[in-house]
Amino acid sequence: MDICYLGNATSLKGRTNIKGIHGSPILPSVTVWMGTLIHEVRTSGGVDQCYPNTRGEPEPLPTEDCNTYNCKLPDCFCHGGSPNISRSALPMFVAITFDDSINHDRYNSQFRPFFVDNDYNLYNPNGCGLKTTLFVSLDAGDISLVKTLWDAGNEIAGHTLAHSLPVGSSEDDYIPTIEAIDGMRKKLLEEIGDSQLVNSIIGFRAPYLRVAEETQYKVLKDLGFLYDSSLVSTSLYRTKKPIWPYTLNYRNTEGCDNWFCPEDSYSGFWEIPLNAWIGDDGFYCWMLDGCTVGQSKEVATVKQWFDYFQRNFEPFYETKTPMSFYTHANMFDFYPNAFPAFVQWLKHVTRSYKDVWFVTLQQLLFWMKSPMSHEQMLAKNWGC
Repeated sequence: MDICYLGNATSLKGRTNIKGIHGSPILPSVTVWMGTLIHEVRTSGGVDQCYPNTRGEPEPLPTEDCNTYNCKLPDCFCHGGSPNISRSALPMFVAITFDDSINHDRYNSQFRPFFVDNDYNLYNPNGCGLKTTLFVSLDAGDISLVKTLWDAGNEIAGHTLAHSLPVGSSEDDYIPTIEAIDGMRKKLLEEIGDSQLVNSIIGFRAPYLRVAEETQYKVLKDLGFLYDSSLVSTSLYRTKKPIWPYTLNYRNTEGCDNWFCPEDSYSGFWEIPLNAWIGDDGFYCWMLDGCTVGQSKEVATVKQWFDYFQRNFEPFYETKTPMSFYTHANMFDFYPNAFPAFVQWLKHVTRSYKDVWFVTLQQLLFWMKSPMSHEQMLAKNWGC
């Protein structure tokens, strides 16, 4: 039987008899990501597909609660915890993400000026440009722009092939969930042919934030993904304290804000939560384009949008918890005054706060595994 391989930052030089995640040969010079040897090759439509062969009993859930003694970095971090660095020394992260497909109009008017050419001269404290995470589905848009944005240093993450997931409540949903999640990576490889891009996709967000129950997490773990960003938190709304990313080694004992939260253990697998924003009407939303701005988003002024961004930034900065600046690729199409407000707000933050870093979720994840102070990041020229 053929062997399919999902690497883990492991060089495969000299290993010419190993197939890649999608059944295609891995070039000897390629260094790939992810996690496990998998030994099941299935033929579908005349094409060999690699599938995880790790289904079985879930990982045993620890009986004790998570604490700093039984949960240690880099592979475990408790829900509700914070890094062991003083607030004054902590960097402040802002993670800007966009969901869904990318078309030429949005690329030329929004993504290229910010995250490719840096037309607005926006920089992190170390002098490097700002980057974003794009949760891409391939049901529409121009797939070539995915590579253009990735080549510019932005992160591409999974959002399924066609913006849909199975329910996930049945064991029969396992393979369809693989096809939905990994189908996006497979199509990228087929149409773009860049295995390094495909192997860099280690994060995922469920369409509509509708988690496919335990099946989603089993599939993500089996496919070698390192993080999910589908679970929401109203901690900011309830306590004024947003939460940090955490691993799914232990059950969350502080309550679940989703319609479904995982109950099984997924050791070493990270959740980067969507900390809810608060709209001008006092109600919360998971994605920032879901809240009320002014009387309504459609007629809100540039100033009202700017104030909305800044007012939600302040409680994140108060605790130095990473800010969830999560929205959809079409936000500026629907709410044009949001765009100049976004430009103004980015200029304000990058020039007024000397310890704020705009990062991809992948960068945030790697920092979480090995935290360092703002000054240490500057010394290492971190993130360039």
